[in-house]
Amino acid sequence: MKHAKLEQANQQWTPREHLPGSEEFTSHPAYEGTERLLTCWTRRNYGAMSDLVSHDAHKRHGKAVRSEIRRAYEDYPLTSFEILAIGHDMPAACTVTARLQRIPGQATTVALRWIREDTDAYPKPEPWQGEWRLLNWEPLAPLRSRSQLKQAMTDHVAVPVSAAVGGETVRAPVCFQRQQRPFSRFRC
Repeated sequence: MKHAKLEQANQQWTPREHLPGSEEFTSHPAYEGTERLLTCWTRRNYGAMSDLVSHDAHKRHGKAVRSEIRRAYEDYPLTSFEILAIGHDMPAACTVTARLQRIPGQATTVALRWIREDTDAYPKPEPWQGEWRLLNWEPLAPLRSRSQLKQAMTDHVAVPVSAAVGGETVRAPVCFQRQQRPFSRFRC
């Protein structure tokens, strides 16, 4: 019965895009989560960041999830950020586009995939019990060659939303995962 109701919610869903300047943009739970996540990242508060990632990460790593977040992010300090858009494409999932500033004068545009899930990490749209959690949580590793881009598209590894590769702009799937330490459960 629940599965049929979830399927009905998916079929009735109308995708939405929320942009700066609209009330829906700043009041969207994924905006609030992204702002909190990126603020914690700039402050190097990895424990608070871990509170925002998928329950699946917590189940997988247990109490070590905080250490995993610290290890994943400590080599990538963030100096500032700007949230650009929210693409609410599914009832229980959305993508937040943000511009991250790590080095002065060098910004990277990324996509953060959020999922509204229950405590068992199953997607749950409104009105079912659930909360928005970050699905793709490892920091981005920019790709520099066409072969790396091709590999990323195959492996769902993190890349900028638009990456300049060989003089052309290429769009690729984004999933904050580093090639050195893949976590297969955290794919887009």
